[in-house]
Amino acid sequence: MHSVTAALRSTVTIYLHLLTRSQISQYLQHYNYQIHELSNGHYDWQAIEQLIADVYDLEDLASRPILLKLIVDTLPLFVKRADGVYQVEP
Repeated sequence: MHSVTAALRSTVTIYLHLLTRSQISQYLQHYNYQIHELSNGHYDWQAIEQLIADVYDLEDLASRPILLKLIVDTLPLFVKRADGVYQVEP
């Protein structure tokens, strides 16, 4: 029990501010090559920025750094079909 208390006392808490739209845009620009490669040329950073704006609440999630990384790692994998549905290409 004593070691748990000591561990809790030595824990460091870090608070991060939410990212601004400008910071999100800069992040996307920085990872443009990755976005282009993951999407097989379907998307660039501007297209992903527009998708983030268009998908309900995704902009709010993108303001959190770890979630923005996950968005950049996964969103380019989705391709819009002719019927408007997004799917991951096999």
